[in-house]
Amino acid sequence: WGTHVGTVCPLVHCPEEMLEELMRLARVQAGVDTLIDIGCGDGRVVLAAGRAGAKGLGLDINPGLIRAANTRAKSEGLDSIVSFEECDLQQLHVTHPHLENVTVIYMYLLPEVLEMMTELLQQMLARGVRIVTLDHHLKENEFPKSGEALFGALRLYESSTIQTNP
Repeated sequence: WGTHVGTVCPLVHCPEEMLEELMRLARVQAGVDTLIDIGCGDGRVVLAAGRAGAKGLGLDINPGLIRAANTRAKSEGLDSIVSFEECDLQQLHVTHPHLENVTVIYMYLLPEVLEMMTELLQQMLARGVRIVTLDHHLKENEFPKSGEALFGALRLYESSTIQTNP
């Protein structure tokens, strides 16, 4: 798919025009939230969170993209609140240090990759984390959406809409 060994998704950027709407839908708050972008590519979503005053962390398997995103964060003066790290999303688990203080997860991933992450995402929702997806969304029978924007291109999922089995 991609340009680096282990890549499970192609590199497709979130359009810059969507960033403000994404922050609004996720209710990203300055000084309160920490947004993580799993499969961050060039880091534009995390940088937008930083510009909004939130902390951010971008994860990607491609070290070249991580270097470029960290360089961009530094050039924008955001490197004190956002960072980018090389990480294989298949290694993430609910107790992973990267997920410790996260309040918002953003993903622009293929459906089969989202499916692979179902258990982790359910656990993160149970912790009160908000999840936003672009274009490819979580299965509605497992993750009822709590909001959407841009004609459904962006979807928000929250624990208040998740049904638990007794």
